Amino acid sequence: MTKRLLLLACLLPLAGCPKSTTSGGDGGADDGAAAASSGADAGAVTAADSSVDAATKAAPVYAVFAGQTSAKASFRVVIERVGTDVRALFDTGTPLPMFGKMTDETHFSVKSKAAKGEKAATLTGELGASSLKGTFTDQSGKAQTLSSGSAGALAATFDGEYQGTIGKQFVRMKLSRHAGTLTGIYRYASSASDLKLDGLVHDDGRFELTEKSGGKGTGKIVGAFATTGAILGQWQAPDGSRVAPLSLEKGSGYPETRTFDNSVVVYPQERVIEGKRCKTDIVFPQVRGASDKAATKALNDFFRGDSAKTKTCEGPDDANLPDYETSEGYTLDTKKGRFVGVRRTGYAYTGGVHGGGGTQCDVVDTKTVTHFKLAPKLSDAGRAKLGEMVVASLAKKYGVAKLTEMGFNDDTITLTKDSDLCLGDGWVEVDFDAYEIGPYVLGPQQAQFPNAQLKDLFTKDDVTDAMFGGGGAAPAGSGSAAPAASGSAKPK
Repeated sequence: MTKRLLLLACLLPLAGCPKSTTSGGDGGADDGAAAASSGADAGAVTAADSSVDAATKAAPVYAVFAGQTSAKASFRVVIERVGTDVRALFDTGTPLPMFGKMTDETHFSVKSKAAKGEKAATLTGELGASSLKGTFTDQSGKAQTLSSGSAGALAATFDGEYQGTIGKQFVRMKLSRHAGTLTGIYRYASSASDLKLDGLVHDDGRFELTEKSGGKGTGKIVGAFATTGAILGQWQAPDGSRVAPLSLEKGSGYPETRTFDNSVVVYPQERVIEGKRCKTDIVFPQVRGASDKAATKALNDFFRGDSAKTKTCEGPDDANLPDYETSEGYTLDTKKGRFVGVRRTGYAYTGGVHGGGGTQCDVVDTKTVTHFKLAPKLSDAGRAKLGEMVVASLAKKYGVAKLTEMGFNDDTITLTKDSDLCLGDGWVEVDFDAYEIGPYVLGPQQAQFPNAQLKDLFTKDDVTDAMFGGGGAAPAGSGSAAPAASGSAKPK
């Protein structure tokens, strides 16, 4: 080892028009969200501190339209109007945020953000009671006329994971729709707790959600889905005094907060840095709840690593290269118990033909609030035996007698104390990064085995006894035993 707009119809007292009494910003002027709400759980963050003052603003109104461009491309667009300020989310497969103004009561003009020297996409049009007429001009300068009516209904049931911003603060959100009900949770990158969401969603994708922390209302979110993978909206303080613009797209996951034995809670923290043609997104686990504060700090420092020192990123000078990106994340392979299997993954592209990545697995002992790797706990004979089991598993997976027939580097695999063994609920997985035992084209490799086949491969001590339920090889010098066993590879 990141709406149904102010239709003219919504100027009238029609059912289904948003009834929000608070207001919104201009889609670019807000300074973001980052302070703890009154009464929120410890570590919870909401968009209250540096959001826009809503006292003199109009309430946001959303419209959703769907149709085709003159190039026969299907689109959905959400338009948010707050006074004369307009934000749009135009989606033909990839959501494109746009910002601008109303030029009179029915006409508007918005454009996307663009780097210096590049062209912005633009959308100009006229809003009708249930239709949108306009012209979309993409970044290449190609203009397409739009033909649209009211948006059709979204899927009646769906689950989605999202990421984006409220104000300038990065957030992750998870939502579930069941008919007219919309529920979920979300978290700010710097928060240690989830905020709960509960509310209603209309057929065309407009929604209203109440935000709660510790059972107390801490805000609300109004907005609309452009598609099930793209959202435009606004966060509002409970009293309507503060607001912050919200923009979300399909996310890369939602790391859960999980409680284990000894009252240890594992929760995610995240750092997102965006620079010129680059993005760094680092998600790492932290723990709380243990009585040993010094051990907790040491464990958190280990998982935090150097991420706190990362302040900037730099992209390529060569316009022909893709933007640079670095991402790190983790999953918890165990869901309960004393031992927590933490699998950390990373990927980076900083030039060249392709990016590269890898996996690192650790085990957290909630009793001692420490971390360790599994491979050093294998006996010498157990390590050799597990290598043979991996070879048999991979050969079975690919249907070959020898691994070299499939292009692997060798027909044998020698495990070391640095090998990656990942602990799950009742199983252990041996992981190899790309290039580690074969060419890049073969990709990462895994072989998974149930605990019952492995317990005699580990040196016997209090930890392995607790982890594998007794058994285990005698310490070095006292003899060791490792029964024949076979496992199955687990493709990712």
